[in-house]
Amino acid sequence: MSEIRQSRKLFAALSLALVAGAASPLAAQGRQLFQWSGRVQQETYITVRGGSAKVREGRYESSGGVRLHTALPRDDGHVMVRLERGSADVDVVQQPTRRNDYTAVIRVRDNARRNDRIQVAAYWRPEYDGRGDGPWGSIDARADQRDDRRDLGMRSAFRWSGRVDNEVEIRLQGRNASYRTLSGATLRDVRLQTHQGIPREAGYVSVTQRQGRGTVTVIEQPTARNNYTAVIRVRDPQGGASTYDFDILWRDGDRRGW
Repeated sequence: MSEIRQSRKLFAALSLALVAGAASPLAAQGRQLFQWSGRVQQETYITVRGGSAKVREGRYESSGGVRLHTALPRDDGHVMVRLERGSADVDVVQQPTRRNDYTAVIRVRDNARRNDRIQVAAYWRPEYDGRGDGPWGSIDARADQRDDRRDLGMRSAFRWSGRVDNEVEIRLQGRNASYRTLSGATLRDVRLQTHQGIPREAGYVSVTQRQGRGTVTVIEQPTARNNYTAVIRVRDPQGGASTYDFDILWRDGDRRGW
């Protein structure tokens, strides 16, 4: 009888594991980094580096609402997010790489402005995990393997470098760029290398940071409503100016396939 009871317990445990796996397919694909919950006025950015996370709403930063499960590894990999509660758009706007000191930036945007309580879960998966060239293995954030992105419709739009003191906004439209210094000293030593530019069609922009001690974030994607303009914000919170160098990539189609 004891063997029968043990078998029943084992069957029940396996059933629960299968149900949990079906409810959370991302958990089977990667290690959970954190869970965040809160209300979004318009846009909220969650920046994760190592075992710390910061939440930025506008110009204000805090660590509220983030429940860390594990530190973001200092290794090649990709972050994936899932909306668990509420109605919002959730994007990974910066993947962790050696060039950005393995920092991930997640954007939560409430376009409907319902002020619902939002809950987001984030997962990390290593670059090479023996699963072959699946959707994770083939999206490589390293600049020396950008050619692999062409198979996914990803193309180089620009390469940008300059010295930023505090906060700068870069607006990219077509093959042109304009700049606005939000705070700090005037932007200096700007170099823009134009490749394809931003096409006048639906697409999704991301950045691969080569150099810079702060964050580079895509805060507005190109759409027909903004005349196909991408807006990028460079934020350097430390004192004095710092050199930033990053690639701007463009992907055609629906950003949900990213």
